[in-house]
Amino acid sequence: MFLWYLCLFALGSTYAVLMPPNFMQLQPLDIPYNYQNRLGNCSIFEQKEIHKCAEPLYEIGFGEFNDFTWNKLFSKTKDYFNQICDKFLMFDLCVEPFKPTCFNEEPARGRYETAVSLMEFICRGGYQEMSKSFECFSRTLTRAEMMQCQAEMLSDTNKISNKIPTYGQAQNEAVCGAMKNYVECIKYPVRYECGYRAWQDVREVIVGPAQLIMPECELNIAPKHTIGTIGAALSAIFAKLWVSMSHRKFSAPRHGHMGFTPKKRSKRHLGKCKAFPKDDASKPVHLTAFIGFKAGMTHIVRDVDKPGSKVNKKEVVEAVTVIETPPLVIIGVTGLIETPRGPRAFKTVWAEHIAEDARRRYYKNWYNSKKKAFSKSSKKWQDEDGKKSIESDLNKIKKYCSTVRVIAHTQQKILRRRDKKAHIIEIQLNGGSVSDKVDWAREHFEKQIPVEQVFTQDELIDCIGVTKGHGYKGVTSRWHTKKLPRKTHKGLRKVACIGAWHPSRVQFTVARAGQKGYHHRTEINKKIYRLGKSCLTAEGKKNATTEFDVTEKNINPLGGFPHYGLVNQDYVMIRGCCIGPKKRPITLRKSLIDHKKRFAFEKINLKWIDTASKFGHGRFQTKTEKKAFMGKLKKDLVAESA
Repeated sequence: MFLWYLCLFALGSTYAVLMPPNFMQLQPLDIPYNYQNRLGNCSIFEQKEIHKCAEPLYEIGFGEFNDFTWNKLFSKTKDYFNQICDKFLMFDLCVEPFKPTCFNEEPARGRYETAVSLMEFICRGGYQEMSKSFECFSRTLTRAEMMQCQAEMLSDTNKISNKIPTYGQAQNEAVCGAMKNYVECIKYPVRYECGYRAWQDVREVIVGPAQLIMPECELNIAPKHTIGTIGAALSAIFAKLWVSMSHRKFSAPRHGHMGFTPKKRSKRHLGKCKAFPKDDASKPVHLTAFIGFKAGMTHIVRDVDKPGSKVNKKEVVEAVTVIETPPLVIIGVTGLIETPRGPRAFKTVWAEHIAEDARRRYYKNWYNSKKKAFSKSSKKWQDEDGKKSIESDLNKIKKYCSTVRVIAHTQQKILRRRDKKAHIIEIQLNGGSVSDKVDWAREHFEKQIPVEQVFTQDELIDCIGVTKGHGYKGVTSRWHTKKLPRKTHKGLRKVACIGAWHPSRVQFTVARAGQKGYHHRTEINKKIYRLGKSCLTAEGKKNATTEFDVTEKNINPLGGFPHYGLVNQDYVMIRGCCIGPKKRPITLRKSLIDHKKRFAFEKINLKWIDTASKFGHGRFQTKTEKKAFMGKLKKDLVAESA
């Protein structure tokens, strides 16, 4: 309650400025000259009206402040303080008509303005905004240092006649000195216990009224909530470290995107194209997607071609992902018609010969099966009636269908992977008319389609696949929620509250433990940095050579890509990372967006491709470089002696 005691101290100062002692008991002509000056050139009628305006203040004991002591001060309460503020506001409104005549000259005008400013400071902007800081300040009053400071302050005030100060040079200087001593005395206990900011509030409340009454008293009030100097800032930091404890905040934004719920395992291992680019009949017939296998990552150096950028015409190092893309084989064509429920398959025509690895996909146990998949469709190509039905189906697709897609599969035998079952995908044909698309698909039955026929250098593509699986995970790992404090009962990697009492069920938006990873995802705008040929060809033996780095080397690092092996087939190098672990099939699709921005058309000029070992810290780019540096190894000498 010391806050309100300080407020009452300021109210006493206000009364001393505004009213003479026993003002209501004096007749206007009996007022001494020094008190008469307080009301300027007022008429008797105006003085009586001012007396009437002041009656509510006298009724609640405002006049007692003229004979005020510290014992009386500590007997007042917060409610009493609020009443005085309300009554003084009414008094100020009441005397408004008399201000031009009664408070128009000095010293009456200055004294009244000081009183109003003081009450504004007390009742509105001063103490009530800073009440939180005094919660800590009031706790410090029982400390021995604070009690000693108060005792010294009382001793000083008793020496000044135990009165609230009035205007007088000697008295003001004495009160100013006592105030400075008190502020300096409580400075360190309050700063140590409550912090620097609370001390700023306390000092402003204590010094503010005295500064208004005694402008000549330099008490050096710092701006509110302003540290000012480096030393004060350090003091605030240390004070905070001393008195504050760590805790968890009680509110936070939700964690995790609800657009990807439910977070469950994907039904398919291969990424599915759920949409294709918009068809443009003015372009030639072409495929819109391809399948690759993630091999690993490396880094490159290139010159940036971005006018206006800080890195324009400068070298940058960027991470890239290498995706092996062996040629696809087309084994069928299907036509789709538009229905009220979306596109539906109308007719499908299969090729005559379908590879074994593609037929394996339709069996769980190929070894024990009868291996009769596609036997009926293959026989159609062997007699005249079957050929007629095939041509009839192709003509119906040309006549009725609006969309044409081809069915293609990967070649597992040339990949040297453990999986013998080919991945089968349906790829939309864009460009040309429907008839042109059907003819194109018919001509490419059982033929290999390389990746360079689908994508081009510097093109932006989309990567569709299934992310790396992490199994069953808790909420901290799965949803990235905040960990609870260390002493939390029964675990801290949890959600503290999973919902209200009612509705009496857990909402789907609440983070819960469950499956993490192995989700179907799409990443857009992956720029192609290079389309590389197979290293088994003469041209592909230098598929990692650039104009700047003329070393004859292929894309494989020394020792191969970890957990993958050697990339022997064609490959696509894209900027940045890619979803999924090593060996994961990735569906590459042409972008759905019609790009207009400049970054989409930037030409990529690779200066160097890193082919050092990715197992540990690689030092050498090629085997020749390593041999030239290391010399002959023991295994080389053994081979020569044999």
